[in-house]
Amino acid sequence: MPYLLILVFILGILASKAQSPSEYSFNDGNGLKTWTVEDSILGYYFRAKDHEIVLHPKGELPTVKNRRILTPRLHLEIDGTISPEAIAKALGASSFKVTPYSEKDLILTYPLASNPLAQLPFARALPGIRSARPLLAKRRFRKLIPNDPRFAWNNTNRSYQWHLNNTGQNGSVAGIDANLSKVWDEFLGTGITVSVVDDGIQVSHEDLAPNINSEIDHDWNDNSPNDPTPPLELQGDGTFYSHGTSVAGVIAAKGNNSIGVTGVAPEANLVGLKLLADEVSPDEEAEALSWRTDVIDISNNSWGEPDDGETSFKADPLVVSALQHSARNGRNGKGTIFVWSAGNGRDVFDYANFDGYVNQPETIGVGAINFTGKQSYYSESGANVVISAPSDDYDGDPAITTTTISTDGNYTNFFGGTSSAAPLISG
Repeated sequence: MPYLLILVFILGILASKAQSPSEYSFNDGNGLKTWTVEDSILGYYFRAKDHEIVLHPKGELPTVKNRRILTPRLHLEIDGTISPEAIAKALGASSFKVTPYSEKDLILTYPLASNPLAQLPFARALPGIRSARPLLAKRRFRKLIPNDPRFAWNNTNRSYQWHLNNTGQNGSVAGIDANLSKVWDEFLGTGITVSVVDDGIQVSHEDLAPNINSEIDHDWNDNSPNDPTPPLELQGDGTFYSHGTSVAGVIAAKGNNSIGVTGVAPEANLVGLKLLADEVSPDEEAEALSWRTDVIDISNNSWGEPDDGETSFKADPLVVSALQHSARNGRNGKGTIFVWSAGNGRDVFDYANFDGYVNQPETIGVGAINFTGKQSYYSESGANVVISAPSDDYDGDPAITTTTISTDGNYTNFFGGTSSAAPLISG
C-alpha cells in the first residue's frame, strides 16, 4: 500500500502540472473532450447554486444542452487486481461502492465537487485502474369500460380518453386506440409493478395514490430519498413539474373508482423514481434503471437527450451496464422490460437512430400516432422504433387526457408526444 501511495503522489503531481486548472480533459461517456470551467457568475445563473462547478466543452458557446454540473463522484473502471478498498483509500475518497450492475465499475464519493478533478491525475496513475472520469450531471429532456367520468365521450366530456376507447368523436377514426375492451375482461395489471423514471409522481393524487408502491419509491434530486413527489410550483420556463404524474396516469390511474380517469393497467402498482427534476449524472441514471429489479417488472422512460436534429449520442457505459444487468437478471431472471420514448424531433429532421437509449437492444422504442392512425408530425422514424401508440398531433387535434399535479388542476386534456405513447405501451 505505501508503494501505491508514493507512486500515485509522484505521477499525479507531474500529470497535474501539464494541464491548466481551468481546463480538464476526460471522457464523459461520449468520447474524450476538453472541458472549460465556467465563470462563477455564469454557473450561478445556470443553476442558481453558487457552490457548484459548471463545465462546458472547450470552444463551444455555453448552452443548456452542453453545460455539465460537476458532481463529487469519480467513476473508475477497475481490472480487479487491486481491491476497491485500497483504491478508495489511496485516492482519499470519503466513501465508495462497486455498482450492483457491474463489478468493474467503482464509484468514489468526496466531500466536495472539486475533489474528483483534483484526484483525476492520481487515479490515472494508479495501477489497477483502466479508466477514470469525474461524473457530470446534465439536463435531461422529457418527451411529452370503467365508470371514470373522463373516460367516455359525452356532451360534457368532449375531451375523453380516446386513446383507450376511440368511438369516432372529434373527427377521429373509431378503433384507433389501445384496443383494451376485451383485455380488461381478464387482465387489469394486478400484481405487475411499473416504475416511472421521470420528474416525480404526486403520490397523494386521488387517482394515483391507491396504486402507488411507496415502499420502494426513490428520489435522486432532493433531500427526501423516499418521496418522489415533484415540486408543486412552476419551473423557470413557466410549466409545472407534472410530466411524471401525467405519465403515471396513462399507465395506471386507478380505474372504476368513479373519479377522474383510468390507466391502461388500472390495477397495476406504480413506483415513482424521481430523476428528472434536476440535472442528473450517469451513475444516478444507471441506479434508477437498476433500481429494485427484484420487484419492478417494467421501467417507463419518457425522456432523453434534446430532439433538435443535431444531437447524436451513445448511452453512457454505466447506463449500458445497468440496462444489460437488469434485462438479464430482473423479474427473477425473466428480465426487466424497458420502454422508451423514441423522440419528438421529426419536424426538425431528427431521427430515432441518433438516440443512444433507444438504440440499446434492451429498450423498446415507442413512436406516436394520432387520432386517425397516422404518424404524428413530431414522431421520429428509425430502425429502433419497435411500436407506435396513440398520442397527440398538431395543435387543436385531440391529445391525451390523464392526471397532472394538484396545482395544475389534477387532470389535463393536453398531454402528448412520445412521452404519452410510451406509458401506454408500458401499461
